[in-house]
Amino acid sequence: MRYATALCLLGVVRVVGAFLNGVSDCDEVFNYWEAIAFGLQTWEWAPEFALRSFAFVAPFRLVNSFHGIRVVLGLSSAAAEAALVTASPNPRTLLALLASSPGMWTSSTALLPSSVATTLAFCSHACWIRGNRLGLAVFAAVVATLWCGWPFVAVVFLPFFADSMVGRPRDSVIFGLLSGLIIIPIAAVDAWFYGGNESPLLNVVRYNSNGGDELYGVAPASFYLKNLLLNVNVAVFGLAHKNAAPAMLWLAVLAARPHKEERFTYPAYASLYDAAARLPLSFLGPPGVLLGAMRVAALTKYYNTPQLAIWRAAGRRAAELGGLSRVCVGAEWHRFTSSFFLPQNAKLEFVKSDFAGQLPRHWGSNGRFNDRNEEEPDRYVDISTCDLYVDLVVDGLDSNWTVVASFPFLDAQNTPTLARAFLIPFYSLKKAKWAQYVLLEPPANSKLS
Repeated sequence: MRYATALCLLGVVRVVGAFLNGVSDCDEVFNYWEAIAFGLQTWEWAPEFALRSFAFVAPFRLVNSFHGIRVVLGLSSAAAEAALVTASPNPRTLLALLASSPGMWTSSTALLPSSVATTLAFCSHACWIRGNRLGLAVFAAVVATLWCGWPFVAVVFLPFFADSMVGRPRDSVIFGLLSGLIIIPIAAVDAWFYGGNESPLLNVVRYNSNGGDELYGVAPASFYLKNLLLNVNVAVFGLAHKNAAPAMLWLAVLAARPHKEERFTYPAYASLYDAAARLPLSFLGPPGVLLGAMRVAALTKYYNTPQLAIWRAAGRRAAELGGLSRVCVGAEWHRFTSSFFLPQNAKLEFVKSDFAGQLPRHWGSNGRFNDRNEEEPDRYVDISTCDLYVDLVVDGLDSNWTVVASFPFLDAQNTPTLARAFLIPFYSLKKAKWAQYVLLEPPANSKLS
């Protein structure tokens, strides 16, 4: 298969995903999108902790557009995926699996270190199996490890480095040292941003080594098995092939850690899909594509569409109100799509809910941070000061506030598992139970309509 053909097909899928995907991970919003917009600041960006690398987000500030950045991410992923497709002995199978993959649908346009590292892993893995692109393979692996601010991903590249050191040790060392020079501009940018000799790479390793990540929840190892079955479905059989060694190693490391997140699995996709396409299981291809398409449709219909719609509506209404507008959230703080959806006259504010952890503060504002996920009361405002309020209503609205906009959002707790996991024609929508994602404003504002 020609590279241009694979690139065009995957490029179309990724660009569509750039506009249809919601933001499923609040870490993506508050640690990366908000760092580009200088909207809300998390404790990880505070100079006393310095866990995030400004060198990672700085290039994206040149685009400075939510969908523009997502298109760049999606097309970059498509280019790397296409390289792996053309290097595969079964390119058509691999292309079909990637184009219909729910995991790649989400990962390819997410602004996360794990997602960007995944794109670089596709590039490195493609060069590795070609056998004639050692320099580029090493460079992609080193950049993923040093630039993304997530050095743990180096584990994914260990099988490649071991193989290259056996086959071409001298070249591998030279390419590795030359590629490692990228640490110089990375360190310079981060030193300038934090105003000192802080190293986010070292800080994040130190923090996680001390068990800091466990403050944000723990899960059993079965979490990743369930996650892979949903996000890669039949490609999970690829774990039986030797080419999935990077994925196996990475997943073993993840499973041993108490704190688990879906996004952590992304870097395993490159070797996992390559291995799956090599298995003599062609009969599983069509069911895999169908399952993937139904999963993507479910994510889009149930969650992504209403999430994007409600925040677009909030942005439009805030612009209409004029002046300094407060757009507030309570329990729905974790589904905020970023300050890119709000006009310059609007700010996101938090209202106290059942959540008792640490929330971000406005960039440059006063207020303390802690690294123990302890609640900081100064993050909250009184709901009476809010001009707009975004909420998820399950049992009916009990308020005298005016509904400005409302969109159906899946009530996952009351929807059968199969119906919420896949949008199955003639079944899922009949079984689905719905809540309403609403944009509210107080009666005093209604006269402005």
